[in-house]
Amino acid sequence: MGYEGQDFSDIAAGVSPAYIEALYAKYQADQSSVDLGWRGFFEGLEQGSGGPSWTNKRWPLTTTDDLTAGLDPTQMEPAPKPAKGGGKPAAAAAPAPSKDDIIKAAGDAIRAQLLIRTYRVRGHLAANLDPLGLSHRDMPEDLRTEYHGFTHADIAPPVYLGGTLGLDLAHVRELGH
Repeated sequence: MGYEGQDFSDIAAGVSPAYIEALYAKYQADQSSVDLGWRGFFEGLEQGSGGPSWTNKRWPLTTTDDLTAGLDPTQMEPAPKPAKGGGKPAAAAAPAPSKDDIIKAAGDAIRAQLLIRTYRVRGHLAANLDPLGLSHRDMPEDLRTEYHGFTHADIAPPVYLGGTLGLDLAHVRELGH
């Protein structure tokens, strides 16, 4: 009644935690004293995985633009205080973006995310699947940038995407037609 021919994970799944702890203590004292399957298990346990496989390697962000820093309270910097004793005043900080600029940038970012989402769900409807040109299909309205509130003036400046599509910033013209 052995374990020959069985997968190691099936064997380990039916073993009590106390037994595994005892084997691990034995492994730590002398690695060759445990079975090869358990030795591999304990080696993998000690090496660690470095985090989950779905971890975003670019997070947390290391650099951002001024507008993003203004929206993120963890990146805000207090204004410098004037020097005491009548010395030379501290350098003035760059002017903060206005409330209207912040609202416009946030709105552009949200609308860009919605445009990306629409392309992910309905983008196949814009594909040209007729190489002979026998039929004509118009571009669905919700796949146009104008549908999402972007004007020709909005297409030029970059929009914050926060890593979507692997981009932090992108021009709206790069997202859709």
